[in-house]
Amino acid sequence: MKLQNILVLACAMSLLPCCHQVACAQTTQLTFEQWCQTLSADALARRNERLAGLKTKQDVLAWAGDLRHWYQERVGPIVPLDGPQKKEFHGRIDRDGYHVEKWLFETMPGTWTSAHLYVPAKPNAAGVGIVAPIGHWHSGKFCKDYQRLGAFMAHNGVAVLVYDHPGLGERREFWDPVRDESRTGNSPTCEHDRTGLPMATAGLQPSRFYLTEAIRARQFLASFPFVKADKIGFTGASGGGSMSRLLACYLDDAAFSIPVVIIRDQSIGGMGDAEQAVWGDGTRGVSTVDLLATMVPRPVMIVSEIPTDGSKDSYATLRKLYDLAGAPAEATDYYAEATTHGYHTFMIERVFAFLARQYDLGAPDPDTWSKVKALDASESDITAEGLIYQERTQITLLDRIRLMLPTPKGLTLAKLPEVLAISDWQRAPLAYRTNGTIGPTVQVTGAKRMAAGQLGLLDLDPPPTPKNPSVPVLAELLKPVHPATKPAAEPVELPPVGMSALFDLPDCDAQRLLTHFDRSLVGLRVRQILDFAADHPEVQTLEAEGPTWAVPLAFAAPLLPDTVKKVQVKYLPASFRAIVTADPNTTSPGLYIQGLLLWGDVDDVVKLAGQRLAVQYRIDADGRVIAP
Repeated sequence: MKLQNILVLACAMSLLPCCHQVACAQTTQLTFEQWCQTLSADALARRNERLAGLKTKQDVLAWAGDLRHWYQERVGPIVPLDGPQKKEFHGRIDRDGYHVEKWLFETMPGTWTSAHLYVPAKPNAAGVGIVAPIGHWHSGKFCKDYQRLGAFMAHNGVAVLVYDHPGLGERREFWDPVRDESRTGNSPTCEHDRTGLPMATAGLQPSRFYLTEAIRARQFLASFPFVKADKIGFTGASGGGSMSRLLACYLDDAAFSIPVVIIRDQSIGGMGDAEQAVWGDGTRGVSTVDLLATMVPRPVMIVSEIPTDGSKDSYATLRKLYDLAGAPAEATDYYAEATTHGYHTFMIERVFAFLARQYDLGAPDPDTWSKVKALDASESDITAEGLIYQERTQITLLDRIRLMLPTPKGLTLAKLPEVLAISDWQRAPLAYRTNGTIGPTVQVTGAKRMAAGQLGLLDLDPPPTPKNPSVPVLAELLKPVHPATKPAAEPVELPPVGMSALFDLPDCDAQRLLTHFDRSLVGLRVRQILDFAADHPEVQTLEAEGPTWAVPLAFAAPLLPDTVKKVQVKYLPASFRAIVTADPNTTSPGLYIQGLLLWGDVDDVVKLAGQRLAVQYRIDADGRVIAP
């Protein structure tokens, strides 16, 4: 869900009538959307003020260097290899004016990726080469858009490397060989988000791993004599466009960056998949185009498929920075083509023309499109079964998380508010909700479902209550539609297989959004509980059942005033460390707390709460009771 969509929802909800308990639910939802709008507007104001202060070339270069340093620090270092990069050649496919080589190469220790290398028959004299991070297409490097990109460029002298990301092509890491489909769901982004949000709890920014792989791809391409290392740049569409703009800021020496169909307007805090989100860019006040602008004065180009999406304004800001830095006019370009989401032929031609101006490549062959030929499915795969992990020991992204889990520094009562990101809040930015008379014992739940006398917290996700609380809520969400409920003439629409629904829940969108501002839903709900307790000293006992409400209540327990004598929760996760590495995992994404595992885990919170906290059951990543 894009931030713009959230705001549209907010405006729509403001027109709804309010009454009694329903009014509380609607107001809570609306208040959250308004809060998101305020966060984004404040961040944008800080950013615009900073940019307005840039007056000279030195100002711009200092700003770019400072922003690049901040981003490198936030992401952390790339994952090092144990030795020289390993690579394996797996065949060649000849075409008119170029050929396609099939390779496996190492991106991280024990992790291989599959790739197509488009090699020109006559490489350009400048040694220009392209690393093309793949967008979120199931087919990975076999994606027709990327085949066209590689073939057109190679036919005209520019080598292109297209490689599979985790979760795409031959890197499907949650594949069910019996069903012949992904266990995480039908969308390729589900595999990314399956590992992305748990990484946040481990303090590992997901983009760190995708940047590592892109940098290893550049290293691999640079090993060939027909390219020069200092002439290798990045271009990709959609998710690949995100990686291109992130690489522009992370690397000090990318030759060029051309993100396609990904840079929109200059708003801050928009949604994206886990590896596309930049942690803390909202806190700092950094727009997506700012990351690209740190390339100044190196060549950059913005390509959009929606001329009215705000990308033209983003480009105007980019160009202004380049002008202040004294960069030549040809160092940047902008192209918008009203079409579908992808990397299309006119876009490819315009990108080549831009590179041709930078590196004196000459004009392309006007008959290129009649000479290039797509690969057959039988030609594309490098491994016999089409999945790397079926042929060799492969360290998956989930494996990598397990290997890199931090050693906790120790969670103290003083540190807990900082971990929850509430230490700067005297009150929650969103008010809690109550309905009716408050007694000495209060049930904590969501505002959309609270009854009289209960405490309603921010409620974005009202899942159905399973008959057996030990059964994952997701099982109810994915309950098949009975054919009898459909007219006989209509096809039966079954829910997606796997965990797709989990990543479509509002809590998932909201939690990814909050990573931009270094906040969490759990922290927000904890602060609401503390506000309620401070406002109602007559309350002596607080209770919660399901983990959505039990987790924030348990984390609030050590911080509650002495007036609250007892906290009772029915179902509490046994360990977030175990949840992060569990496969499968149907824990609500709204329960992940950014950086928690750097300091401690659930047991540490229980210990801090002492005898005040009573837990009836501890549950695993799928909600199953594993300990009383």
